Amino acid sequence: QLKFGLMTEINSCNRRIAFLLRKKYHREMDYVYAVMNEMDRKLDRTITDLDDVRMIMELLKRIRDQEVDMELKIEPIEEAYNVITRYDLPVDKEDLEQVDSLRYTWQKLLARAMML
Repeated sequence: QLKFGLMTEINSCNRRIAFLLRKKYHREMDYVYAVMNEMDRKLDRTITDLDDVRMIMELLKRIRDQEVDMELKIEPIEEAYNVITRYDLPVDKEDLEQVDSLRYTWQKLLARAMML
């Protein structure tokens, strides 16, 4: 009976930790996607005059400046979701798909920026 009580308490703690990990890193992932979507939207802009050229040059500088920071944000997000799935803790399938495509989306944005 003590063993059952301890296992129940451990499972409860694991679920709570998983909930907090998901909450924290889901927020981080939303931030990273928001930054990437903003950059992607600005890259879509057509260049018609010197102001557009200046804006694109500033965006390219910002992308270069944030490259390391973004990599450092992506790594812990991936690791947190790996821990959650490794221990078979509950997680939304949609979140897992977003995590799986996070690095690819960032690499695609970098490649697109280098094409300009």
